[in-house]
Amino acid sequence: MRSTVYSRGGKRALSVALILVTLPAALAIALPIVLVNALIFRDLRRVFFLQERIGRGGKPFRIVKFRTMREVQREAHFQSWCNGDDCLRVTRFGRLLRNTHLDELPQLLNVLRGDMDLIGPRPEMVEVHRWACSVVPGFEHRTEVRPGITGLAQITQGYVTQDALDYRRKLAIDLRYVRSVSLGRDLAIVLRTALWMLGGKGWRPASGEHLADDSPAPSETKRKTPSPSEVATIAVCPSDRAPASSTILSSSSTTRAPRTRSVRVD
Repeated sequence: MRSTVYSRGGKRALSVALILVTLPAALAIALPIVLVNALIFRDLRRVFFLQERIGRGGKPFRIVKFRTMREVQREAHFQSWCNGDDCLRVTRFGRLLRNTHLDELPQLLNVLRGDMDLIGPRPEMVEVHRWACSVVPGFEHRTEVRPGITGLAQITQGYVTQDALDYRRKLAIDLRYVRSVSLGRDLAIVLRTALWMLGGKGWRPASGEHLADDSPAPSETKRKTPSPSEVATIAVCPSDRAPASSTILSSSSTTRAPRTRSVRVD
């Protein structure tokens, strides 16, 4: 990340200041969500969802969200993401929370705790991060900054499925942000996030961002086939879909089957 006065201290100060200013409104919105979730899941202890995610420098931390899905065993989360079964477990109220990004509201606590910033690359689930690092060279570089509640990839690319090409695009957008952090860009992302939420675009993939000429996407490389020991460690999904052609990343003519479902990790 480029070292500037803003990146060294201003970015963190902006995150904390915006949270403190909006805290009364956030609490007013959060209270009815807590009550509705308590009625849906019939237990106050299940109102929130805690999950281990990858933070700055690859260090894991526990993210806090409003619960939007019916529960499965912890080890089944990654496989559910791979198979696209998450949408089948989302409650009706959870769908509303996801479409408006209000399920992310408790992450204000993560920001105040220092795990996250208001703006930055979205933190991946541990197993997803390992998978992405195995198929996208340099994916770990997006953890050079704190993850954010919202970010450039979040409002341009949207949520992505278990697909190497989509994750290459995601890395390219995240690296473009990491290498050009500025007050103006962060304020623009905050404004665009508000519009994104009002439009209810939270739980659907966008068409993707056309990358600037000075921020090329990572070059196409042959996908690495994990060894048996890596499979046990990385828990790679049983997916060998060929990347689609892309005017952004490659002129390859290979194609893949169209995706029909939007998938998101809770």
